[in-house]
Amino acid sequence: MILENNEIEGYLVGLVIGDGHIEPKTNRIVIASNNEEFIDKISDLLKQLEYSHSIFYDKSATVWKISVNSKKLHEILTTKYCIPAGNKTFTDFTPKLENNQLNFFIAGLFDAEGWFEMDKGKYLRARIKMKNKSVISYLREILNQKGYQPKFHEKEEGSFVVDLNNQSDVKKFFENTNLLTSD
Repeated sequence: MILENNEIEGYLVGLVIGDGHIEPKTNRIVIASNNEEFIDKISDLLKQLEYSHSIFYDKSATVWKISVNSKKLHEILTTKYCIPAGNKTFTDFTPKLENNQLNFFIAGLFDAEGWFEMDKGKYLRARIKMKNKSVISYLREILNQKGYQPKFHEKEEGSFVVDLNNQSDVKKFFENTNLLTSD
C-alpha cells in the first residue's frame, strides 16, 4: 500500500501511542508487536519516509520490535503531533492531527490496541481498549464526528473501551480504515 507521507505520519501517531514509546533522553522510537509480518509492514512505511531503522526480536518481552533512531521523527512525533516522550499511559494528552490524517490515526491505534470479535456469537464488534482516558475519549470524539455510534465504558481494571456494535458501523469501519493487520 502506497500512502502519502502525511497519511503515514497519522498512522504512526496512532501506532506509537498504542504499541510504541518515545525515549525521552534519546532520539529513539520503538514499536513492538508479537506479529513479525506486521513489523515488516511498519518497516515498509518507514522506508517510504526514508527513516533508517532496525528490527529485532526481544526474547525477554517475547515480541518483535522496530527501532528508529531519528532526531527528525522524534521531533515530529513530540512537537508536531504532541505525543509525550516516556510513559504516556496516564498522561493527559491528545495528538494534534489534520482531518485527512484521522482515519490513518484510527487505523494505527486500532492495529495497536484494537480487535474484532463476535458479540454473543452473532454480531461482529470492533473494540479498542487502553488505559489512557484522554486518547480513548479523543478516539470516541473522532468516531462520533465521522457518523459512527461508538459505545464508551470503563473496565474495573482501570482501562477504557470504545466499541462499535452497530453492524453498519462495523462494516463502514472495516471498509474505511486502512488497517495493516487485516491485509
